[in-house]
Amino acid sequence: MATALITGASNGIGLALAHRLSADGNDVILVARSVDKLQALADELSARHGINAQVIGQDLGYEGAAEELMAALGDQRVDMLINNAGFGEFGTFIDADMKRLNQMVQLNVAALTALAHAMGRRMVAQGGGQILNVASIAGFMPGPGAAVYYASKAYVLSFSDALNYELKGHNVHVTTLCPGPTDTGFASAANAEASAAFKWPMLSSLDSLVDYAYDSLKAKRGVSIHRWLIKVMAFAVRISPRFIVNAISAHSIGFKR
Repeated sequence: MATALITGASNGIGLALAHRLSADGNDVILVARSVDKLQALADELSARHGINAQVIGQDLGYEGAAEELMAALGDQRVDMLINNAGFGEFGTFIDADMKRLNQMVQLNVAALTALAHAMGRRMVAQGGGQILNVASIAGFMPGPGAAVYYASKAYVLSFSDALNYELKGHNVHVTTLCPGPTDTGFASAANAEASAAFKWPMLSSLDSLVDYAYDSLKAKRGVSIHRWLIKVMAFAVRISPRFIVNAISAHSIGFKR
């Protein structure tokens, strides 16, 4: 089978994808800050599925971190890059900690781009590969009350779509996963628990999202939007007046002027 490198593998979508890929017989290289959590996960996956699970403890939230990860990886072959590491925070932009916002851009945008660049080159040289970049339905719209997070996901969406077009001719396929609100613990970490977006019927289960993400990888889909309700939303925001989109987005986030 293949070898998948998964960033942000210690929780949420990354953790669930590590289980899903391993269950299908793929070897995994698990990347996150917490080495202890990753090692416990690696031991579990190896024992349960008989695969090779490797751990690389790496914080990707600072400049040069992606290059450090590539150095730690050495010349190992990677068939799939799961570019999942990232975080979000909700709140008024001018009240936010600028250091924290810079960390968000570094992790959500710069590290993702650097890894896609390095691994994209390797995959072209080895004759093929797959990249899954985790964007969001947030990438289709502005996000008053979470402006930097939404903008970072808009970047991931645009970048990944273009990269897929560039690399297809080299047998390297880029899937852009665009989940809606998902039950991963993100809402609590992002201070978004009061947001209407994280309530029924918008909230998706993690299992259904990960099954869809893995199916999208195998089918080599480009932009991959989970659930019909989220697909309708993505279409609607593209044809609606911007003042309406901003107002609806602000309401779902819980932002009030």
